[in-house]
Amino acid sequence: MEIKRDIGDFNGEITALTYLGQTYRILRQFGESERCLITADSLTHSRRGSTLGWQIKYELAKVHEKKGDHDEAIKEYRKAIDLVENQRNMLQSEDFRIGFFKDKSFLYADAISLLYSQQRFGEAFELAERSRSRTFLDMLGSRFIKSLHRTAELQRLDSIDLLISEQEKEVSEKTGTQDLSLLLDARKKLMDKISRSGEEVSSLVTVTPFSIDSLQALISENQTILEYYIAPGFLFIFVVNRMTAHCVRVEISNFRMLAMVQNFRQELQNPRSQKHRASAKSLYRILIHPVIGSIQTDRLIMIPHEQLHYIPFAALMDESDRYLIDRFALTTLPSASLLRYIVQKRKKSGSDLAALSFLGLGNPDAPKFAWLQEAENEVRTIGDMFTLKEILTRDQATKGAFLNRGKNYDIIHFACHGVFDINEPLKSALILSGESEVKGNLTVKELFACPLPRTQMVVLSACETGLAKLIKGDELIGFSRAFIYAGTPSVLTSLWQVSDVSTAKLMIMLYKNLNMTDKPGSLRQAQLNLKSTKGYEHPFYWSAFQITGDYQ
Repeated sequence: MEIKRDIGDFNGEITALTYLGQTYRILRQFGESERCLITADSLTHSRRGSTLGWQIKYELAKVHEKKGDHDEAIKEYRKAIDLVENQRNMLQSEDFRIGFFKDKSFLYADAISLLYSQQRFGEAFELAERSRSRTFLDMLGSRFIKSLHRTAELQRLDSIDLLISEQEKEVSEKTGTQDLSLLLDARKKLMDKISRSGEEVSSLVTVTPFSIDSLQALISENQTILEYYIAPGFLFIFVVNRMTAHCVRVEISNFRMLAMVQNFRQELQNPRSQKHRASAKSLYRILIHPVIGSIQTDRLIMIPHEQLHYIPFAALMDESDRYLIDRFALTTLPSASLLRYIVQKRKKSGSDLAALSFLGLGNPDAPKFAWLQEAENEVRTIGDMFTLKEILTRDQATKGAFLNRGKNYDIIHFACHGVFDINEPLKSALILSGESEVKGNLTVKELFACPLPRTQMVVLSACETGLAKLIKGDELIGFSRAFIYAGTPSVLTSLWQVSDVSTAKLMIMLYKNLNMTDKPGSLRQAQLNLKSTKGYEHPFYWSAFQITGDYQ
C-alpha cells in the first residue's frame, strides 16, 4: 500500500487497502479491517477508483455480519449489488457482461442467506428475483432489445452508454471525473424512468423491483408458488400463496444437486427401465417434501433455478409411489416477476374451441431431420376440433407462413423438430420448411420480434423446446420467454426428445380437455390419461411436457 501511494498509483492503493481489509477480517481484527475498508471507500469517492467499489462494500458487509450488526451488513450487501449491476450495465461487450457477473453471483447468495437467518423472507425473495433476472438481461443483449424497440428513452440510453464507454477509456485520475459523474447521474435517472414505465420492454433492459405482496395479488386462492434458489451449499424454497409466504432452507451441495438432476434425466430416457423411481423419490424429498405441509391447494406454480429448469416436476414421486402430477396441476415460470406481464396478455375470448381459431404447422420438409408422419396426423386430427382453422404441412409449413399469419390465430400448434443451441440460446430454432435449411429455421431471436397480439396459447409439440441455457443467476431464455414476450400468455414445451406417437396421443387428449378446464388442468388430465394407457405408463412418454406462463 505504501509503495503504491508513493508512486502515485491511485487504483493500486485502493486495491491494497481493500485486500488489507479482507486479510484483517479473516484474522478477526474487525477494527483494523473496517479502518482500511472505509479509507479505500472514501478514496473511490474522492478520486476515480470505482471499479473496486463493489468489493469494498462486500468486505464491509462481511465485517458487519461477523460483528453481529446484521442491519448494517444487509445495507452494505445492497450497495455492493447496486455497484455491480451499474458497472456491468455499461459494459459494451455482451460476453464480457455475462463473464463479469458469473463470478459475483455470490453477492446475492450471501445476502439472501443473511436475510433468511433474520427471517426477512420478503426481502430475500426480492433479491432472489433480482438475481435470476440479471443474467437474462445480459444473455439477451441490450443492443438486441434496443434494436427491437427504438423508443426515445432507449435511443437516449444507447447514446449515454456509448459516451460513458468513451469516457471510461479516456479518463485519468485527474481528468474527466466530472463529465463521467454527470453521465452516470443522467443514466441513473433515465433507467429509473424506464423501470417506472410499466412497459414489458423495461423488464428486458433493467430489473424492476417485484415484491411478494405484488405476486400474491396476481395469483388465485387455489394456487401455491414454489420458487427455488440455489446458493453454495443450500437450496432456498420460497412458498407463496394468496395469504402467506415463507421460506425453507435445505442443505445440499451444488455438485450433488447437479448430479441428481443429470441422473434423473438420464434414467427417464429409458422407458424400459424403472431406475428413475429412486431418483424421483430422492428429488421429491429435497424439492417437495420440506414444504408439502404448507401446500393447501391443488395447483402449483413452479419457478426453477439453474439446473432445476431441466427437471420434469410432474415425474417426481413421493414415498407412497404417487407422482406429483397425481396430486397437482402444474405450471412453470421463468421468474415470478414475469407473471405481471402474463396477466396482461390474457385474452377474453374464453376456451370454447368452437369460438377459437387454430393454426397448425406439422411435419415440415426438413431434409436433415426425420420424417414426422404422426406429427402431420396430429395437426390434422386436432384441426378437426376447430371450426376456424388452417393446417399447413410439409412444404406449406414454412417460416414465412407463420410470420405472415400467426398474428391472426388464437392457438398456434407446431408439430415439428426443434433444436436447442446451448451456447447461443437466441439461435435455438423450430425447424420449418424454407427455400434452404437456414431460411426454414424459426429462431428464438426472430420470435422476440414477432407480435402475436391475439394468441392465447402456443403449443410446441417438438423436441427439446423447453430447454434453455443455465448460467448462475439466469432467468430462462428460450422459446417460452420469446413467445410470451411476443404476446401469448401460455406456451407448452418439451424437455427432451419425445416419441411422436405418444406425443400425438397426448396432444389430442389435451385439446379435448380444453373445453372442460383450464390449460394446466387440461395438460394434467392428458398426462394422467396417457399414463394409464397400456404401453405409455413410463414418465418418458408423458412428463416431458410442461405449461409455461399463465395458470388459467
